[in-house]
Amino acid sequence: MMENHSKLNEKLARRHLLENPIEAARNLEQQSAENIIAALLIVSSHVAAQVLTHMNRTIASDVLAHWPEDSVATILEDLSAGVAARLLRLLCKADRDRLLKNCEKNIAKSIRLLMKYPEDSAGALMDPNVLTASEDTTARDALNLVKRTHSSVNDYFYVVDQKETLVGVLSIRALLNASDTDKLGGFMKRTSIETIIAQSNRTTINENQGWSNYHALPVVDRNDTVLGVISYNILRENNEDMLKRDDTPLILGIAEMYWTMLSHLTEAFLKPVTVKTASGKDVE
Repeated sequence: MMENHSKLNEKLARRHLLENPIEAARNLEQQSAENIIAALLIVSSHVAAQVLTHMNRTIASDVLAHWPEDSVATILEDLSAGVAARLLRLLCKADRDRLLKNCEKNIAKSIRLLMKYPEDSAGALMDPNVLTASEDTTARDALNLVKRTHSSVNDYFYVVDQKETLVGVLSIRALLNASDTDKLGGFMKRTSIETIIAQSNRTTINENQGWSNYHALPVVDRNDTVLGVISYNILRENNEDMLKRDDTPLILGIAEMYWTMLSHLTEAFLKPVTVKTASGKDVE
């Protein structure tokens, strides 16, 4: 009977984690790292990664630091590179190296690349798995590359020269409408390519004029070498995350203002008021 009850509880917990990752994250944040890990080990690494994505960053990074060595690489690989980098930033170098050593080589490389840039910079927010090819690549070969890629931002294709310098951009729709043998250089857009410098801060990223024409922008270094891409959705999610991080100081500031104002009002009400009577005598 007890065994059946335990199985039922585990089934309900698994369903809650799968269907309500945000709520589950809020609930688990009240637990120790060991208890959080125990709860997440009953679901797939993909579901566990979703829950960690929505969890307080300090808590989530602590969970990663304590995660069993034999499966932590799988969790990191199921997190987006951006999320993994933001969590690993909070750990010491020894822990970061330990957690990344068993990751798939390209994923570990992407995460390390993001961690090189200041937090909230374009370089830290970008998806390094950007789609690039040379001008003489055919539409057919480019589409095959799209199918093989694991990039989460694959609405645009960026054309580069031999030095990986950006020379053009085209949409996936344009690729689909092209003939198989058409070369990318023949129908890509060459002029007015909006880019974001990797070192750009959040304000500069938000104010980039390219967002009025594209929902993803390439991130480049100062030589226009393509490093990655930022989608507007990712930018919006990170802006919301930043606001959440700033909520507590803001709320405390408003509360402090409120109580200060209230104390002044109370003091004003309680302060004796002196008036003069008709006879000229002061009365409080």
